Amino acid sequence: MHASLRSIGNIEGGYRNLLQALLLAVGSNGTIIAPAFYYGALDPASHSPHLKSDELRKARAKAKPYDIYLTPSGEGALGDIVRLDPRSNRCSHPVFSWAVIGARSAEFTSNITIDDADGLESTIGRIYSRGKGQILLLGVDHTSNTSIHLAESLAKCRHYFEEVIRYKTADLNWDTFSGCGGCSRGFYKIRGMIDFTKFEIKGKIGNALSYLIEQKPFVDAAKVALEKKPWGLLCDKVECLSCNRARILYGLPPLEEKEYHLRHPWAQKEK
Repeated sequence: MHASLRSIGNIEGGYRNLLQALLLAVGSNGTIIAPAFYYGALDPASHSPHLKSDELRKARAKAKPYDIYLTPSGEGALGDIVRLDPRSNRCSHPVFSWAVIGARSAEFTSNITIDDADGLESTIGRIYSRGKGQILLLGVDHTSNTSIHLAESLAKCRHYFEEVIRYKTADLNWDTFSGCGGCSRGFYKIRGMIDFTKFEIKGKIGNALSYLIEQKPFVDAAKVALEKKPWGLLCDKVECLSCNRARILYGLPPLEEKEYHLRHPWAQKEK
């Protein structure tokens, strides 16, 4: 579930009542999963390659490692509402964690692998493998749809597996993992690549235009489309490091020629 709660408008009883309504909708055997991603452990060079060496040193010192119990979600209010619920479990991935409530919460959060962060052994990958999951986009579009990163993994997109993330660990050292979703700003283009008519319902929840999508057929269709055109969902932002590096991988010209597009930006050394 991905949501912009503000877009719904006034909710009688507040956001916690919305959570209760969603839990009633899935029933006692169902499970609700919300992103509780955290970007505060990332090496700042990954998103700010322009930093000078002294600025980079200070920024890296401020990076804080992920704590499964205390670290807030960086994905808006919904992730924290689910995360803070006493019935919730949260997976241990240091960047791409999910908060889960329901009958299968332990199954979807335990023994998560760090590499291939959106692959079959991730939380959303395990939902896909069961074949019965649904994606709720509540007031948001496909630029918030993490299941497209799963499709990138299944399609073996080069830019997905060559994305390397550097993060601060609990012992205040640095480590890396590879295989994860990078930029998603171009994901709105998926509507021009696959036919949604067989697995999507559109409606409104409050004031929020929303979509309920059957996850498995959607991911399968997106996988086929990405196998044919793996660069099809790259964004058109001139300044996007992730998508410009991906263009180079596929032999396409970057939108802006910069030296740091050719390597992982955190590779720069502090002086």
